[in-house]
Amino acid sequence: MPWRREPVELVQDRAGPNPMWALAVGLVYVFRTGPGQRILRDLEGAIRKYTADPSALWALVNDKSLPPK
Repeated sequence: MPWRREPVELVQDRAGPNPMWALAVGLVYVFRTGPGQRILRDLEGAIRKYTADPSALWALVNDKSLPPK
């Protein structure tokens, strides 16, 4: 294959740990705990609710009574 003529070595610029791996491991740890599982259940419920009624999601997005973040 013409695009694989020379082997390419992976270059690591950082001496420290990869922050993306740290984030991923932290999220796995948090969501395996009791409070994390409750957050995931609530999130799943919201996804199911707004999937069943997309107009409710649109109303939530356009709700002007919520303060901007």
